[in-house]
Amino acid sequence: MPIDPSFLPPAASPDDFAVPGDRVPVAPLGEPPLPPATPNLGHTLVFGVLVALAGFFIGLVFQLALMHLAPHMRESAEQMQTDPLVVIPVEAFIYAVAGAASFLLFPFLWRRPFGQGIHWRAFIVRRHTWLLVGIGVATSVVVQLLSNFLPIPKELPIDKFFTHPLGVWLIAVFGVTVAPAFEELAFRGFLLPSLATAWDWVIQRARTPRDLLGGPTAQQVREGEWQQQTAVSPSLPSDGANVFDRASDFGDAQQGSSNAQQGWGNVERGSSNAELGSGNAQQVSGNAQRGSSNNDPRWSLPALVFSTIITSIGFAMLHGAQLAHSFAPLAVLFAVSVVLCIARLRFHSLAASTLVHSLYNATIFVMLFIGTDGFRHLDKLGK
Repeated sequence: MPIDPSFLPPAASPDDFAVPGDRVPVAPLGEPPLPPATPNLGHTLVFGVLVALAGFFIGLVFQLALMHLAPHMRESAEQMQTDPLVVIPVEAFIYAVAGAASFLLFPFLWRRPFGQGIHWRAFIVRRHTWLLVGIGVATSVVVQLLSNFLPIPKELPIDKFFTHPLGVWLIAVFGVTVAPAFEELAFRGFLLPSLATAWDWVIQRARTPRDLLGGPTAQQVREGEWQQQTAVSPSLPSDGANVFDRASDFGDAQQGSSNAQQGWGNVERGSSNAELGSGNAQQVSGNAQRGSSNNDPRWSLPALVFSTIITSIGFAMLHGAQLAHSFAPLAVLFAVSVVLCIARLRFHSLAASTLVHSLYNATIFVMLFIGTDGFRHLDKLGK
């Protein structure tokens, strides 16, 4: 019996079997590439150059001023170089100049605000204020207790800064405000993330250089494997949110098609509208990724361990001259830096580690204040 063609369903076009745009991460045409992770080692090097230049020129002016002022002062030039009333303001001025230069320069390099580039994320501090305060105070108390059992020399170069009350007050204010902010910016804001990113970058290219570089012999991803890959950038928060827009361009695709029952959709508006819907979905995806670019990348565990160790060694060596490069005090500072790195990485916030650092120093000065009767009997420090 012949079949009447009028009873047959319309022939399906190739677009009927196309994968919807919210399932396949099609690269949008004309979209600028996503900004790279910040900061990297190049940014850290630039930051180091800014600090070195600020220290050189301000230190040069400081030395020239001492040469002219020393003959008219009661202290010699050598004594003024260890006087906290002179050294601390100069050091604070160096930090301020280097920080201001970084605040003005790096937004142009990163194409994003400075706080977003260094992952400041102050809202984390507002959410976990008391937890971070407790971490800072507890770390300081534990370190002070353990220091009683460590072979720490009785006389250190830093002791010269604790000779008169006014100098100690100045050190306390500096150590709770300016010093933690700048040291965290340098070590946990620039050095720590740049080392972690560099580690993963080197390891990935050492393992699969052809795949990552996309050369002519790069492996082609099969369709099934492509669909199984996560379309969300590693820099996005792992909250399970789908950043791809389920565009309404596919809303009418389910009318009168058996493929609609299988979840594939029948795009009756034609392939041009389907491509437009995919492009809109990818544009939403790109905007979502750029909006969340202030979140940490997903570093590997070896990268975190490596960057934490190197950063903590650098943090301890920064204070090496003040501690006569004695092993026990440097080991204590290394352990403190590890705690600060963990806080920075655990909360994904530089503001969090800065608060912990500030409370660590503040606890030390509070105990010092109590032990010396309000900084009036500093002779008790040597006992």
